[in-house]
Amino acid sequence: MDRLIRVLFIFALMTFVFIQQGRSLDKYALKRQQHTENSLAPLTVGVSWPFNKAQDGFAQGLELAKEEIESNGGPRIKLIIRDDQNDWETSRKIALEFVSNPDMTAVIGYRDDSIAIRVSGIYEQAELLHMIVGATTASLTEHDFVYIVRTINPIEDDVVPLVRAAPKSNNGELKYAMVWEAQERSSELAYQYQIAQNKNNGELIYQKQYDPETMDIRHIVNELRGAAPDVIYFSGSPETTGEFVRTTRNLGIDIPITLISKGMSELEKIAGKNAMRNIIYLDFYDKDAKNKENVYFVEKFLARFGKYPDTWAAQGYDALNILAGASRLSHSNFALDLASAIKFSHPWHGANGIYRFDRKGELRSKPVFVRVLNSNGEQEGDLR
Repeated sequence: MDRLIRVLFIFALMTFVFIQQGRSLDKYALKRQQHTENSLAPLTVGVSWPFNKAQDGFAQGLELAKEEIESNGGPRIKLIIRDDQNDWETSRKIALEFVSNPDMTAVIGYRDDSIAIRVSGIYEQAELLHMIVGATTASLTEHDFVYIVRTINPIEDDVVPLVRAAPKSNNGELKYAMVWEAQERSSELAYQYQIAQNKNNGELIYQKQYDPETMDIRHIVNELRGAAPDVIYFSGSPETTGEFVRTTRNLGIDIPITLISKGMSELEKIAGKNAMRNIIYLDFYDKDAKNKENVYFVEKFLARFGKYPDTWAAQGYDALNILAGASRLSHSNFALDLASAIKFSHPWHGANGIYRFDRKGELRSKPVFVRVLNSNGEQEGDLR
């Protein structure tokens, strides 16, 4: 009886906390609306990204966009940049900081799928526009949220090119192995890859779900050696993926590995440069694209930072330009006006191609690129 009372008390307490947080988020939305009506402040944009872990060009893309926007008539922009460390608790605190700021106009960022899903509920209730530039799960836009825009393709739509790029044996058949980390997102992507392989008449000869807490990756690699597939598919966190690639190569297996990874520089840092060979992976940006917006962006980025932009530099640059364009178009800093301007106006032309959005804020299909690192670790020609 006492135990039942304790359980009921804990449930009641959690319900109370949830209701109170909901009321607070509603209060923040009202306060932001009143503040915007009486303010000539710049666009205040929160940025949440795993800067230290990713070691990419995202911040530099945002910086370049801000400089260009302000030098070409505005609007003025204030960036509030936070490192979410790809950690839920850190990301939650950042999200609550952003929604409690009455000056906040929008939030840009999020690379981890599960974190992006969870913070989107916070931003939606607080009526704050959030532009997702890195998270690729299709479920992000399945809730009819009003204040969400995603500027990157859902990966579920893009596993087919990975299957086509896999090498076949001399008889034209393909035997493949699948290994994925024990987490919901990795399992979902492995399932999508298997569907695409089935349609391509691939033969699955080995599959294993990997839990890094309880399993030694070397056992799986030794089993793969015996199975001798034509290609190995792996999905998981950057840390787990890097460990898998490094261990596979260290144990003398040079079978091509197909990866769904959104940070190859981060992966190379974990696995080691020498391990990054016979790799097939997706990318979302082509720095050599000939559209005028990209030619201009690459030239300016190279001059400003002394290096070529990566995928995330382009994603940050385009997202901030789209937001500024929506502000100019709507003559407003209201989140609802900005979201509507982005979703329902003409297509946006950016460095990373043409952005068209549906009413849910989902990006309509944009080209992706399959990159292939050969046996020497050199990049071969891209496949679309």
